[in-house]
Amino acid sequence: MIPQAWLNFYCVILMAILAVGIYRRRTGRKSNKLFFALVIAHGFTLFFDGIYWCIEGRSSFWPMAVIFVLIYTFCLLMLTLYHYYLRAFWKEHYGIREENWLKSFPIAVNIVFNLLWISSFFTHLFFVMEKDGSYYYTRYHIFSQFGILLILLPDLLVLIKHRKKMGAKNCLLWIFLPTLAVVVRLFDLRYKLPFVYPVIALCIVGIFTIVNVEMDRSVEKQLLSIRSDMSKVMISQIQPHFLYNVLNSISILCHKDPERASEVTDEFAGYLRWNINSVFSSEPVSITEEIKHTKKYLQLEKERFGDILNVIWNIKDESFYIPPLVLQPLVENAVRHGVCQREDGGTVWIDIYSDGTNHYIVITDNGVGFDTSKQNESEDKLHVGLAYAREQIVGICGGEMDTESTPGRGTRVRISLPRESNTNFSLHHEKKNTDSN
Repeated sequence: MIPQAWLNFYCVILMAILAVGIYRRRTGRKSNKLFFALVIAHGFTLFFDGIYWCIEGRSSFWPMAVIFVLIYTFCLLMLTLYHYYLRAFWKEHYGIREENWLKSFPIAVNIVFNLLWISSFFTHLFFVMEKDGSYYYTRYHIFSQFGILLILLPDLLVLIKHRKKMGAKNCLLWIFLPTLAVVVRLFDLRYKLPFVYPVIALCIVGIFTIVNVEMDRSVEKQLLSIRSDMSKVMISQIQPHFLYNVLNSISILCHKDPERASEVTDEFAGYLRWNINSVFSSEPVSITEEIKHTKKYLQLEKERFGDILNVIWNIKDESFYIPPLVLQPLVENAVRHGVCQREDGGTVWIDIYSDGTNHYIVITDNGVGFDTSKQNESEDKLHVGLAYAREQIVGICGGEMDTESTPGRGTRVRISLPRESNTNFSLHHEKKNTDSN
């Protein structure tokens, strides 16, 4: 077997090892799944390129034609997956979302350029292949590489627009793979070098290594930030006016219904105890415990608002864990900034359920709502608990938290937690408990 083929097959083994590593490290994140698919696709590209070097000059028209199509198809597929990987990673780590009209653009480019490549067997647009399997590139072959540039052009625009948010080093990292691929490919077209796909394989390994090191550092910083902000979370959960209102309700009940005053005092003490304990603990809690704490909060608010505050629970899944103080601040936001801003009050719906892939928590209210596009820093500072909940769900649990709101109609917050990563989250908690015992 010729050395060029061995080089490709060695890189196939490298991609297989990397794929196993990604699979074992799986987090449930969309970006992780897309990078796994990217590695598999490039493994096939390397494999078929190795076959090409084995049969070049020794094969007839049809085997060479099939290999030509497969190499180009998997190469474009790999770059398309790279585009979607970047978009998923940027959304998870920087909050950068892809515009709807661009979501199908890479797939359309992929299809168009694959059709142009296949049609070249008849039109000789990019190459001419003889019946004996020999071939040569036409002067228009350079345009076949435009598919690569078009697929990744939207990503380049995003990098330019958000370069400050992502940092110069990361921007260079993201653009390095496609740029190097195009440069090496230009040399390959002229000299028929066997390095283009192995070089891309090394870039993929480099990106995987660097990104995971950066992610580990980011998680460490995030954990330190979360711990340092826990006191702020507790303060945001026990606002002075909330304390005043609860104590005022207890004071009134002491005259009207002493027995109920005693019950409310116990509920308030339990509420405070939970918040304070949560500040000094980074351990996950079962959703059942978080529901109990949230119900304590709602009972205290019901004492003040009475019948204008309605809460409907729909609990179908209590089998998972979440960080403490995640559910309660979201419900509090629905109560304080939603339904209780209306004179006639409203309803908060809390749905907890799951399907085959995720656990879900959905908090919906028919309160005053707000314009999500006009949120500013001052509003964010008023909702430290919400920011904390988002950090925990996305950064620690690998989930997603989406907010939809319409002024005058209400707000809906939806949390999705991947079952796979939540299982690891829960096992880690149980292992720590076992070790401590």
